[in-house]
Amino acid sequence: MSMMGDSPGGATAARRGLESSVSFPTAEATLSYRHSPYGRGFMDRSVRRLVVTVLLFGIVTGLFLIYALSGQRAVPPAPGPDETAAEEVLTDAPDSDRSAGPPPVPGDVDHGPAEDDAVVDLDDIDPDQPRLSIDELRARPAHVEGIDPDAEPTSLGSLNPNEAPLLVEFSRNGAGIKRITSSRHWYTVLARKQAEAHYAALAAGDAEIPPLPGEELRYVLKKERPLEGVMIPILATNRIEVTPGGAGEEERRLVTLWNWAETAPGRFEIVVVNADEEPALRVIRQYGLGENGGITLQQRVQNLSGRPLDVRWLQYGPGDMEVERTRYLDRRRFRFGYLLSPERNPHRHLVFADDRSLILERRDVAKREGGDRTLWPNRTSETEGYELSWFGSTNRYFAVVIHPLLDEEGRGRKSLTPVVQRIEMEHSAGGAEGDSIFTYLYSPVHTVDAGHTLLLDVGLYAGPMERATLANVEPFKSLAMDGLVVYMMSTWCAICTFQWLAAFLLIILEFFHGYIFFDWALAIIGLVIVVRLILHPITKKSQVNMMRFGKQMQSMKPEMERIQKKYKDDKKKQQEETLRLYREHGVNPFQMLGCLPMFLQIPIWIALYAMLYFAYELRQEPAFFGIFQMIGGWPFLADLSTGDHFFGQFADPILLFGFWNITGLNVLPILMAVMLYIHQKYMTPPPSPSMSDEQIQQQRIMRIMIVGMMPIFLFNAPSGLTLYILTSSAIGIVESKYIRAHVDKMDLEPKVTQPVSPAGKKKKKPKDPQARAYAEAMERAKKERSRKSSKPRSFKKRRDG
Repeated sequence: MSMMGDSPGGATAARRGLESSVSFPTAEATLSYRHSPYGRGFMDRSVRRLVVTVLLFGIVTGLFLIYALSGQRAVPPAPGPDETAAEEVLTDAPDSDRSAGPPPVPGDVDHGPAEDDAVVDLDDIDPDQPRLSIDELRARPAHVEGIDPDAEPTSLGSLNPNEAPLLVEFSRNGAGIKRITSSRHWYTVLARKQAEAHYAALAAGDAEIPPLPGEELRYVLKKERPLEGVMIPILATNRIEVTPGGAGEEERRLVTLWNWAETAPGRFEIVVVNADEEPALRVIRQYGLGENGGITLQQRVQNLSGRPLDVRWLQYGPGDMEVERTRYLDRRRFRFGYLLSPERNPHRHLVFADDRSLILERRDVAKREGGDRTLWPNRTSETEGYELSWFGSTNRYFAVVIHPLLDEEGRGRKSLTPVVQRIEMEHSAGGAEGDSIFTYLYSPVHTVDAGHTLLLDVGLYAGPMERATLANVEPFKSLAMDGLVVYMMSTWCAICTFQWLAAFLLIILEFFHGYIFFDWALAIIGLVIVVRLILHPITKKSQVNMMRFGKQMQSMKPEMERIQKKYKDDKKKQQEETLRLYREHGVNPFQMLGCLPMFLQIPIWIALYAMLYFAYELRQEPAFFGIFQMIGGWPFLADLSTGDHFFGQFADPILLFGFWNITGLNVLPILMAVMLYIHQKYMTPPPSPSMSDEQIQQQRIMRIMIVGMMPIFLFNAPSGLTLYILTSSAIGIVESKYIRAHVDKMDLEPKVTQPVSPAGKKKKKPKDPQARAYAEAMERAKKERSRKSSKPRSFKKRRDG
């Protein structure tokens, strides 16, 4: 296992404030009145347009100022250096309360013994102690009387959701986390409902308590994984690099920090000794469990050597997440939150996570070869001057994120750089559970004077990517961790998925679910109706034009065949005569919209697909009030975020072709294909008389392929998406029948128009923009041909003629 030991030197950026002023020009306008058919005093159109523009500009400017001023009041001031240094207190117990004010600043050095002697016990250290030798340093577990070094470490939290959100199990190896298990999440919807009934009865004190599902169905957020035959816990320490103060890199000592002693629940200690068994460093790790999936990790490095030391800390970071059982495709990612450069963000209180180039797909990271192991800093962060605020790993619904510690009001330093300056990865082939990606977190080099303590505190979030929590609960709100929620199927197709559209669709669904239908499936059907109503005018116009175009083409068929036969050897002339025929019969191909309504819905389908796939709010939500589950626990539409499982759900998913994860047999994709086929018969335009039999056959094969491939590609897609497409196609068929019945009453007989307008009358331009553009293009082509025909011949051509 090879790891880089060098770290790029830190640089201090000069901060400077940016002042901006906004000035608004004033204008005086004189409103003139005139007599008109509408009455006296009616303003001129241009004046009215000016007044409306000024009013709109004033309203928008006022709203912007209100938002800007309120935003400035809502942002707490950045803590100064004196404020943060005064609060360097280490908490002894994991559940003890911290005094008000910002937490200890990571990377700072405690200048002197702390007040809590149980944590920083330097009373027995002589201030005038001579410098100890730091040759042949090694680490050994701290010895504590009355504690069995072989006992299993104490866990924090509980599996009862009424007591704690998580159960955190520890390992002495690296003083890391062995497993993080959610108390309220399960792998299947049936297991979740059974567990909810159990804990509800337990809290109510019922005499009969339903049994819990099997422990193997509990959702494990993260667990230790093997690397070169060694199980690596989460956030385990790897080593500490120690160099005498002022010495060069050749004097650097690498000390592995692996075998720790648990001195209290969630607290681990290790001592670094020299060749004479004299303690040179004492390292403490203290875990605490907060609310909403928050875990605190306070790390202390005490210098007992009697000399200044340069220290660099290296630990494991969040590796790739556990793969989702109900996944359609593997969408595990690595994410970054960052601060802008001091020039762009002087106060350093705004965190961002919206740079799409910083979303790293797990499959792309696994393919990195050679020395390309650095995840941070990267090309984007160095070019833009970003500073790391948090780093995490995500799967479809859950995330594990390491971040700086903030207080309950979101105050504190939001940069993770004092603890994590560089992030590297290592891809391991793994074992029975498949390959894994491990990450290494390098701190910058810190100088720790004799008798002082280095603070390396961090926080860890392990929980669902639930926007309501990440956007409204501290410290996640101040760290902008709601940026973890991205409705995007793939980074290469980021432009295909409009984030604003996916978020807007989720808002509509939540409104329908929370206030009208109280059911997600009915909310999806309501969304279909809304979209269909919006697109109805376009759908009606396209079908009317399509039927008119079909009748016009039928009337022109004899003349088209004559033109094709007469000019079969002159394609250019054939095209010119065809266009002339179109013009004489008033045919405009651009007005025939055809399948445009279906194409307009494709962005909605893509956004809805991504939203239904990644929205935690829809995870394990049943359709139609769970009526199908009342029939003997039938899994049909029990979870709108996975397949419909009409014919049952597999106990273990089947992986086909290495990427296609089948969790059950579904029927909605098949019904969707049938509806699409019927819908196509109504929406597909008739073949043009100019098309050959081969082209007509190709068009027919293409339609069949689309209908056949859709259920294959969407077989294991979220049932909410297939329900949307199925409902949309069914409503589209009814809508088409209604439109055709209305069109049958209209006069669509083709009307032949003369190519030349009557003398003395100006030719009327079409009202439709596309028809007008078509007419103008035909007029330009006609003038070009007339110009070329009237061009005088050269002397040679006249002589030969």
